[in-house]
Amino acid sequence: MSENFIADMTEFAVLLIFTVAVVIFTVKLVKAIKKHIPLKKSIIFLGISVVLLSSAVLFVLSHGHYYKYNDWYVMGNDINKVVERYGKFDKGSVEIDKSGKIGYYIYTDNGPVMASYLPYYYYIYYDENGVVYKVYVMGAEGG
Repeated sequence: MSENFIADMTEFAVLLIFTVAVVIFTVKLVKAIKKHIPLKKSIIFLGISVVLLSSAVLFVLSHGHYYKYNDWYVMGNDINKVVERYGKFDKGSVEIDKSGKIGYYIYTDNGPVMASYLPYYYYIYYDENGVVYKVYVMGAEGG
């Protein structure tokens, strides 16, 4: 799948979730009016619910590959700023005026079913100018 397709689907998912939240908010508000529940109480409760739902959705979308690393921050940013923010990397090296990749260790696959026992890394690719253009999670090579 292309990266544009994934980005389009992500935008669609966000719009769909916000649309569903607005519909739920409206339905709950109408029910509150019909049952003579104080509107102030209903609006506050539903507003907090929408804010929490929106925050959760934005967090999941911005940390799509792994919860510790914000993909939106990493993509398009300078590799040195990424290293400054997330600390020392575990794999690879940053070389001036050369493209490359670095990796942050995230876990070892010790699962109960078909475990590979390989370490998995959050890989960050950067170009000659030090700008990050790709991130993904993958097991170590050579397994």
